[in-house]
Amino acid sequence: MGLIYQFPIDDSDSHYVQKAEKLILIKSYGLPKIFWIYGGLVSTVLIILMRIIYPSLIQLWITGESLDKILVASASIFLLLTIIGLISAFYIQFHLEIKPNSFSKFFTIFGMKWKIFTIDEFLETECKIHHFLGTPNLARINKDIELKNFENKGYFELIYSASNQSFIVIDRSSRKDDLIELKKLINQFLQAIK
Repeated sequence: MGLIYQFPIDDSDSHYVQKAEKLILIKSYGLPKIFWIYGGLVSTVLIILMRIIYPSLIQLWITGESLDKILVASASIFLLLTIIGLISAFYIQFHLEIKPNSFSKFFTIFGMKWKIFTIDEFLETECKIHHFLGTPNLARINKDIELKNFENKGYFELIYSASNQSFIVIDRSSRKDDLIELKKLINQFLQAIK
């Protein structure tokens, strides 16, 4: 989510923050350009791999037994799903949908909408920012000045605490300020459409 797919933190970008009378839609930005380079490199490796193993897979399918055909089918399905997953990662977009009495988060892949959660009776007071640090690394434990840039700093999560003791992660980011601004933006929109 926010660590890779970041939301805007102000309403100046009309393409990513769309306002209607009783609906506000906040869309995440696309992946940074470096990920497109990574995707191109991974795609190149997959294409080379497929060109190398394709004749062997065809030969094994033609001459093999049922176990060999299962192996060929599973390898082909794996490669196909890897390519589809890679391409899908570049065309995914997260959305926050704010209505007068509800708050929804969903994502779209190639225009198909998949809902993650909907909160009815959304209360802005239940949104909190939490810091998460899984395991500190050696640089953080030793507090060495020379290793300061290598410290694991963790990340922050904007969490909605539901009434049934469950937590819903709205967004996460390595910068707390971005989540504070996103929380202000959501609260501002909630006040405007009520």
